[in-house]
Amino acid sequence: APSRADVDLRAIGTILARVGILERRRRPTVFSWRVAGSGIGDIWGREMTGHDLLASWKGMERHSLVTCLDAVVDSHQPFVARFSAVPEAGEAVGVELIALPVRSADNET
Repeated sequence: APSRADVDLRAIGTILARVGILERRRRPTVFSWRVAGSGIGDIWGREMTGHDLLASWKGMERHSLVTCLDAVVDSHQPFVARFSAVPEAGEAVGVELIALPVRSADNET
């Protein structure tokens, strides 16, 4: 997995508003938005930085996404998920989530 310092934000400038960084906390497992681009906030109608990605996910869907996100962190295994999301404001939105491992400065993923 590349380090955060290896990621050139200028190279992804056209999609940067729709890019976010998640942080995993354990017991219980929570993936919160460490940084969420403005395009992510536009989908949900609010700023997402600091919020739990899976706060409104329940049951099998939550378990499945936690399992996939854990694999990104623990095994450096990227994944892609496509799903419909319904923001608080109303209409369903098609979402494609691409999760890639990135090492922090202290060499953690």
